[in-house]
Amino acid sequence: MELVLIRAPEEERGKKLHDRAYSALFQLLWKQYGLEKEPLLERDSYGKPYLKEQAIIFNLSHSRNGFLAIAAGTEREARSVGIDVEWRFPFGKSLARKILHPEEAECLQRKWELGEDLAGSYLNRIWSRKEAYLKCIGSGIRSDLSQIRLDFEGRKGDGKASEGMSCPDQADEKVKETDAGSEGKTGDAEKTETSSLIFLPVRSSLDLEETELLAFAFIEVPIENRIFSFWERQTADYTLVICREMP
Repeated sequence: MELVLIRAPEEERGKKLHDRAYSALFQLLWKQYGLEKEPLLERDSYGKPYLKEQAIIFNLSHSRNGFLAIAAGTEREARSVGIDVEWRFPFGKSLARKILHPEEAECLQRKWELGEDLAGSYLNRIWSRKEAYLKCIGSGIRSDLSQIRLDFEGRKGDGKASEGMSCPDQADEKVKETDAGSEGKTGDAEKTETSSLIFLPVRSSLDLEETELLAFAFIEVPIENRIFSFWERQTADYTLVICREMP
């Protein structure tokens, strides 16, 4: 799976960022998969773009503070993919009531008792998980988000869940320490069932030539008899979630 995460300059935000995201996508498809420089995109009944007669999946996202993110791969790697990158928005009770499943709301309350920052971090993660998941299955934000539960509580310790993705906030500081101290180091990008963090190469320059090795939390989870994997990264500036439906 190819990942791109770029922060565009100020002058390329807004509509220009949307155009830049597609330009970067076409460049990635050309560089990595040998497609023509501007392949024809089709859209399904929900408006999700795809490549007709190509065994390549992709999705892209961009945030209001200038980040653009792309995930692309082959159908051998995953059935579909969804990605969401968001600026770190402030905590909002009205948004929480709108998007949280009742059990997520209980988890949020426990985090709120530990501090507003933890509650805000959790709400940002849940929002991006749900958007990435709904983009992966192709429906987009059309479902009642409060009926979808993606906090993964109870999976901690089962050998597959990352600590940072369940309700107890034991891994938040660990992820921050990893982000600060592990960028650029070489390592195994393949996940293992016992890993709480994985390291993935991410293209990080506008020409897609520069690559950084970034830390992601990981979980693989069944949802409605389908298996999905989530890669998640959160910093002071953004939340990034990639959701893949596994073959």
